[in-house]
Amino acid sequence: MDTELGGKTVTNVEAIAAAMVKKAREGDVRAFVEVRDSVGEKPAEHIVSGPTISPETYAEVEMLLFGGGDDE
Repeated sequence: MDTELGGKTVTNVEAIAAAMVKKAREGDVRAFVEVRDSVGEKPAEHIVSGPTISPETYAEVEMLLFGGGDDE
């Protein structure tokens, strides 16, 4: 079903999108978040855990801190 919007015939999806953008421009944060997410700008929601250094660097730091050479 089509809708009349500003003298132009648009689909319901286009009318809803236009209404969301209008709300976002008026300061509605929830509308802004929905528009942002819909256009592919949603920020990543994952947390990287564990060491963020290379395994080689990690091993070198372990060696410096805890030894591990032939003198044990």
